[in-house]
Amino acid sequence: MASASKRLMIELRQSHLERLKNPSAYEFVAAPLESDIHTWHYVLFGSAKTPYEGGYYHGILKFPPEYPMKPPSVTMVTPSGRFETHTKICLSMSDFHRE
Repeated sequence: MASASKRLMIELRQSHLERLKNPSAYEFVAAPLESDIHTWHYVLFGSAKTPYEGGYYHGILKFPPEYPMKPPSVTMVTPSGRFETHTKICLSMSDFHRE
């Protein structure tokens, strides 16, 4: 198992333990595909008192083999009016940055 895969397994276990300790503290869930530890699907829960309240927003994280030395790509699947779907999102923690 490559070091990125090992790191992702550790992070998966840690996230499950944290969620068990305090389930109401999270506004998202994330889990890898059973067949590919490098591809995670996540769901963001719309925050209260925002236009997104009550919504569920699905996205995908793809971690490179060099993770954590290289960042993941982040995309949204569910339309939200904020991000284009199936297009990499520019975030400080993502692999895509617009110039």
